[in-house]
Amino acid sequence: MREEGEEFGPVTNVVVYDREPDGIVTVRFEDADAAAKFIEKCNGRFFDNRKLEVYAAQDNPKGKFKKSDRHVDEDEQEKHLDSLITE
Repeated sequence: MREEGEEFGPVTNVVVYDREPDGIVTVRFEDADAAAKFIEKCNGRFFDNRKLEVYAAQDNPKGKFKKSDRHVDEDEQEKHLDSLITE
């Protein structure tokens, strides 16, 4: 998601909420215009046979999301996500 987002502008943070059964990822951008372009391109696309729902945080109807308490660095997180895709 970071690589996809960086096509539109600087990404400042990516968080995977690994305790959410629906699979939740947040991507934070330095610039609101970059975020809007990312939403436009990615909303409705498919990733790992799942249709993505991409929207701005203020439009989030669910509120807070759940993630593991332990800190995971981005490289470890990416390896974990790759393993899920190949299963």
